[in-house]
Amino acid sequence: MASRVRLLHEPSAEDGEDKKEDACEEWQHCDVIVVGTGLPESIAAAALARRGVRVLHLEPNDSYGGKCWATRRLGDVLRDLATARDGTGLDGGSTGTVEADPGIVNFAYPRSRNIGDVSILVSAEAGSLNEAGVSLAEDFAKDVESIQFDLACAPKLCLGAGDMIDTLIASDAHRYLEFKAVQSSTLWVANEGAGDHDGQEASSFVVPASRSDIFKSKDLGPVEKRLLMRYLKSEQDSLGAGDNGGPGPSSAEVAGLSMVEYLRDVHKLPKKLRSIVMYGIADLDGEGGEEEGPSAEEGRQRLYKYAKSINRFGPGVGALLACNYGNGELSQAFCRLAAVHGATYVLNYAPTRAEALPASCPEEGAGEQEKPDTYEVHIKGAVPVRCKKILLGPEVSLSSDRNEEVGKVFRCACVAKKKESPAKKGGNIQLHVFSPHTVGGNPHTIRAVCIEGNALNTCGSESLVVIYLSCRAQAQNPSSERTSPRHVLEGALCKLASLQDLDGAPELASESKDLPKALLCLYYTQRDGRSDLAELGEGIVQLGGPDASLGFQNIVESSGKCVSRLYPDFETLFPSEDGQDASLEDSEDEAEASYLERVLQSVSKSEQAGEGGEG
Repeated sequence: MASRVRLLHEPSAEDGEDKKEDACEEWQHCDVIVVGTGLPESIAAAALARRGVRVLHLEPNDSYGGKCWATRRLGDVLRDLATARDGTGLDGGSTGTVEADPGIVNFAYPRSRNIGDVSILVSAEAGSLNEAGVSLAEDFAKDVESIQFDLACAPKLCLGAGDMIDTLIASDAHRYLEFKAVQSSTLWVANEGAGDHDGQEASSFVVPASRSDIFKSKDLGPVEKRLLMRYLKSEQDSLGAGDNGGPGPSSAEVAGLSMVEYLRDVHKLPKKLRSIVMYGIADLDGEGGEEEGPSAEEGRQRLYKYAKSINRFGPGVGALLACNYGNGELSQAFCRLAAVHGATYVLNYAPTRAEALPASCPEEGAGEQEKPDTYEVHIKGAVPVRCKKILLGPEVSLSSDRNEEVGKVFRCACVAKKKESPAKKGGNIQLHVFSPHTVGGNPHTIRAVCIEGNALNTCGSESLVVIYLSCRAQAQNPSSERTSPRHVLEGALCKLASLQDLDGAPELASESKDLPKALLCLYYTQRDGRSDLAELGEGIVQLGGPDASLGFQNIVESSGKCVSRLYPDFETLFPSEDGQDASLEDSEDEAEASYLERVLQSVSKSEQAGEGGEG
C-alpha cells in the first residue's frame, strides 16, 4: 500500500529553488486544489480522489489537521494560544482581500481568525505566566515531554451508529484508526429553586440510556423509570419500523413542535426526564426558549441514532466512542485514503492568491478532466499551479466582511493531576453534560469530556487528567461581562477539578480531596463552523471549522454539501462500488462494523492485561 501513496516531503531551508520547482511538476495536472487538512477538507478530498478527481492537497502548517483539528503537543498549543492572545481576536487581524479585479482573490492566514479571548491560568507546580505566554516549570515540562501527552484542538466523540462512523465504514478509512468506548455519561441539572449563577446548587446523576440502565438506576423513582422506559420503547418502535409503523406519533403529527413541547405535552414527561432525553441522550442544545429550541423531529432522529449505537460494537460497549490517538487522527485517516487514490499531499506550502484564467470553450464531448483550467494559484516557494476548482479550509482568510458576523464556541482545556496515585493501571473516559442554565447563566448546553489517566494514547501518564469543556457562545452583550469563555465555563469546571491552586483562582473554587488538582487551564473562543460553508466564486468553496456540538454530524453534512457544490453529480460522499449509496444495513458494511468491534475488543483486552500488571 505504501508504494501507492503519493506524499511529497515538506520543504526545508536546504531545498534549492530547482528542487522545489522539480517537485512542483507533480502538481501541474490537478482538478482541485484543497487548502488545509482539517477534518471536513480531508473528508471532501478523499471523496473526490476516490472518484478519480485529481487532488492537490496543501497544508499551510507543518502538521496534518492544521491549527483547528490537529491533536498536538502541549507546548505547541500554548504557543498558538499565546500568539492569538496577543492578536486582535476573532474579528480582527490581517485578512485576505478580494481585489477590485473580481478575478483575483488574495489569501491570508492570521492566527487570530479562529482563536480569540484567550485566558490562561496556571498553578505554581506547572509554571508561570509571562509576556510571552506560559513558562512551564522544569519538572512539569520534563514530565510532559517524557510521555506521549497531546491536547486536542477540537475534542469530539463519535456515536457508534452516527454519521462519522458510517462515513468511516463506507469509505474504508476506519482501517487506519482505533477507538475506545466512553465508560459513562453524567448529567448535571440545577436544583429546583436554585439560581443559575455558578452551579453551586446543581446536582448530577448517571444518564440511563438503555432499559437495563433505567432498571438499575438509583437516581430515578419507580414512576420515573416506568415513564422513561415507556417513552424510549415507543420511540424505538415508531422510528425503527418507519414513519407510521409504530405506536408513536408520525413526523407529520410532531411537525412544528419543539422537543420540549413534544416531550411535555405529547408524552407527559416531567422536567427531569425531559433533561435526560434532550441533553443526556439526544445531545441537543438549549438555544432559545423552551418553545423555540430544537425541533421534535431533530430530537427524535438523534435519539434513535443513540439507541442504535448502544452495544453495536459488542456487549457492554456504550453509544459513544473516542478516537484512541485523538481526533487529529481522523483527518490523517482521510488524507491517507485520498493519497491511496492518487491525491498529492504537501505540508508547509501556503497559497497566496488565485487568479481567474480567461474563459475558453471546451471541445465538444470533452470530459471533466479535459475541460480547460479555471484558476491559476500562486504558492509561496513554488511555481503557479492551474486547476479547475478550489476548496479552502477555515484557516484561510479572504475578507474581513465574513469574519465579523460569525458564531463562536467557548472552549476550555484543563490539565489536572490526581491527588492520589491510582490503585490500578489504565484510565477511563467520561462525559459530563451540564443542561442549560445550570452554570454560568448560559442558555446553552455545556459538554465536558474527561480523559483520566492513559485511557487514550494522547496521554501516557496515569496520574494526569485532561478535561475539555465547550459550549456555543451566547449572544454578545456589550454591557455584560458574563460572555467570556472563562465566566461561562468556570462553574462547570469547578465541579470536575479543584481550582484552588491556580494563579487567580475563582472565588467559587473550593478544596476537595476527591477532585483532581488543576495545574493548567486554557480558556479561549473558537469560530463556530456549523454555518461557515460559503461559495466564494465560480468553483471556489470554503468549509468551516469545528462547531460546538459533541459529535460530527454537522462536519459530515458540510463535507457532503461542499462536494456536491463542486461536482453536482456527486450526490453521495462515498458511494458503494456499484454506484449505489453505501448503507450500513448492507452485509459488507456489517462486516466492517464487525471489524471495528474486534478492534475495540482487542483494545479492551490490552487494557485488562495492563491492569493485571503486564504493561
